[in-house]
Amino acid sequence: MRPAWVVAAWAGICALFMTLSTLWLRRFERGPLELIWHRAYLAPQTHRMTDDKIVDRLIKR
Repeated sequence: MRPAWVVAAWAGICALFMTLSTLWLRRFERGPLELIWHRAYLAPQTHRMTDDKIVDRLIKR
């Protein structure tokens, strides 16, 4: 009976993940890990752009 229980649990977990991923992707363009990866990638660029804007404002004055 153990192998049948393991297969049933595996199938249930897969079905749960498929349902949750479908619901997630209806609302968002990217998966949650892709979203975190993208924001982490853009964070240094956004910070640098903010610093550049501050410098531009100081130079204009």
